[in-house]
Amino acid sequence: CVIALGNEFAGLFAKSEEIADALEKASQQSWNKVWRMPLAEAEHTKLKPSSIADVSNLGARAGGAITAAKFILQEFAKTEHAAHLDVASVAASIMGKAVDATGANCDFSTGWGPALLWEAMHILTEKGKKRK
Repeated sequence: CVIALGNEFAGLFAKSEEIADALEKASQQSWNKVWRMPLAEAEHTKLKPSSIADVSNLGARAGGAITAAKFILQEFAKTEHAAHLDVASVAASIMGKAVDATGANCDFSTGWGPALLWEAMHILTEKGKKRK
């Protein structure tokens, strides 16, 4: 996602529209920007067998964000309401190009994530209350 989205957006891979919508809305309410990425089937995203593990999380080429997200969401997240956030480019400074909440460049961890997750949990909790 660093190549596709740069240092401003984290990649959002979601198994359900409900979790994707909550994270996208939370993104608009916080400085933690996300961009929805596909989990579509393509040859380069198929999980490969491994000689030392059940499956390999490596794609056939570099830049395997979809393959990595599918590995996590298919192999470990057993609920339909799960998401994977690729935060490599936004959570820590990569070559001094990450920014924090003030918009300043950082040479350290940006603090990206907690505000987004707080907002998302609030949104999902409110939806749950309305369903009862």
